Amino acid sequence: MRRTKLALLSLILVPAVAVAQRGGGAATSRQRGEKDADWNAIRDPNKGAIKLSKSDLENVSPIKLLIDKKKDLKLSDDQVNKLKEMDGKLKESNDPSFKALDSLKRAAMPPLRSGEPTDEERDRMTTARRSIGAVVGTIRGNYESSAKDAMAILDENQQKTAADLLSKQKTETDDMLREKLGARG
Repeated sequence: MRRTKLALLSLILVPAVAVAQRGGGAATSRQRGEKDADWNAIRDPNKGAIKLSKSDLENVSPIKLLIDKKKDLKLSDDQVNKLKEMDGKLKESNDPSFKALDSLKRAAMPPLRSGEPTDEERDRMTTARRSIGAVVGTIRGNYESSAKDAMAILDENQQKTAADLLSKQKTETDDMLREKLGARG
């Protein structure tokens, strides 16, 4: 009895779900007098969008890297505490830049409507993209400055290891920025 009910329920639900997925069985766009979909007019909403986020930049902080690699660097508790204090000051100094980055990312977005952006929109987007580059440059400058200060806390052996780690991080950061900011080549 239970199998019969399950079979009948399946016979009813499967076609209903299929019709619903197909558009509910209502008249097709051609039957309503509409032309075929213009697939070329459908734009990728993320095309041209800046993919760089605040967390992307926070994750490439040299101070954060040194704290994360405290075992590899054999840092003392005092050194770790000094680095954590430096990290707090660095976050504070970069906070206005991170807020500006969020605002500029919105300004750099292409318009949501289909079609080409107007000259005014294009100018706004170009100006915002250039400004994003300047903001990222400011953040990276703060990072370089803090890395130099952090190196003063380390002994000679730690400095060599830290320099290798920071050099590798800089290369990876350059690659990530090229990708996330949509640079060509």
